Amino acid sequence: MKGDPLIDQLGDMIGALSDASVHFTPEFYGNLAWEVNIREDGPGGHIFLNYFHTSDREIERAFLSLCAAHGLILNAFDRCANGKLSENAPFKERMTMFWQISKQFSGAYRERYPNAEDGEVT
Repeated sequence: MKGDPLIDQLGDMIGALSDASVHFTPEFYGNLAWEVNIREDGPGGHIFLNYFHTSDREIERAFLSLCAAHGLILNAFDRCANGKLSENAPFKERMTMFWQISKQFSGAYRERYPNAEDGEVT
């Protein structure tokens, strides 16, 4: 199945999600909200790791990745069903709505962050 566009897209998505979120890479930890408090009255202090992202941009970018991953998964399910899902009118209608909402969200993200990096999911 190598060379199949859908399989290649799924592989790329799995690799990106794995590298960015699953394997706890230095890049993953570097994007988290670390708080360092040094005691002013003597030695010591503490480091606090806010495991969850606090940046709106990071959260919005995660939603874009979620949209892209789910869209690919739904396309793969349709492929496994020999296209029967996309022939089903209610499924097709909901998929169209899903992609419209995803594109609106992507457009809003681009407007809010016009200098978004080329490698970001859109």
